[in-house]
Amino acid sequence: MKTKLSFLITLSIILICVSGCNNRSEGIIIDTPTIEPSSSPSPQPTSTNSPTITEEIQNTSTPKPPSPTSTPDPWSQRWDIQCYAKGCLMFLDIPHVHPNNEDEVEFITISVAVNNDKSIQFIDFITPGIASQDFGLVVAFADSSLDENDYSILPKEDSLRILPIDCGERDCRSIVYEGIILEDSDQARLNLIDNFMEHSFIWFMYFTDQGEDMSAMATLSGFQVQFPELLESMYSE
Repeated sequence: MKTKLSFLITLSIILICVSGCNNRSEGIIIDTPTIEPSSSPSPQPTSTNSPTITEEIQNTSTPKPPSPTSTPDPWSQRWDIQCYAKGCLMFLDIPHVHPNNEDEVEFITISVAVNNDKSIQFIDFITPGIASQDFGLVVAFADSSLDENDYSILPKEDSLRILPIDCGERDCRSIVYEGIILEDSDQARLNLIDNFMEHSFIWFMYFTDQGEDMSAMATLSGFQVQFPELLESMYSE
């Protein structure tokens, strides 16, 4: 299974980059989880249950404005930021084309919830409702080669994880609490934020109920600029 996925990762990354993997994502309106402080580590970091909406944020009509950030390089994808009394949300919409219909664009959304103490509450991956809940969502990180004469994207196989997803009518979700995927009998503990900061790309793959494989990739250079600036400036007053 993992060998097949590794092959699909390499093939899909090549195809995505040929079609323009560095195109900037245009934001769409999404339903994102809201911040609720966590007093102790969650025993199940990959739970697919959405965080409870706190009364304070539920009754907030005007969120605090996002902290000002520098403009990432032109090849990066810029994250949207919304801040509330208890923390901030960073989110990015990643478009990808349906394999059987180039006019049909789907989106994978990443949401990163940051508490006021600068800890990560959760990272939420939202996929289209066409995703197969039985297969789940494959997440991996990748880097570009340093050879100027042979540019290529190199997936990091030790970062590959298959996350369970919970599907509703409109979308499917996988929430990783505290941004940590716990170790199991086959794989080591994975800190998603560390990988966001260390690698050049994040890559996704899922299957539809019809057996079609869908993949998408985003650059991480924008996150690597905006996230440290957000931590530095949020609620510093």
